Amino acid sequence: MREIEAFLVIAPPTFFDKEIKVKLESDYPLSIELLYVKVLQNHLGLYLNVLFTNELLLNPDLIIRTTGAPTKIISYENEIPYITIRNDFSTSDNKHLVQKIKEIMFGNNQN
Repeated sequence: MREIEAFLVIAPPTFFDKEIKVKLESDYPLSIELLYVKVLQNHLGLYLNVLFTNELLLNPDLIIRTTGAPTKIISYENEIPYITIRNDFSTSDNKHLVQKIKEIMFGNNQN
């Protein structure tokens, strides 16, 4: 029983939620993109069970873009929903982004 209590203390609050696979598309250099993914993971991880991937082969549930146009030649816009965010993403944008992801993934009746 104590092991379960200890696990629940250290586990993130979203541990049992559905995992949402997210692919980031940006025109940043790879080092900046990796830092940006880390920032997004920290922001979104408090509210959603997100896993960031850079592979389309893992069938992401959502694409987050920092540019208005797709950065890849492959067209998958009809298959995978996407969100475009500003380059100057801040913590004030966090709640809006979380809400928009919940609407796309779970419907409009999410809080």
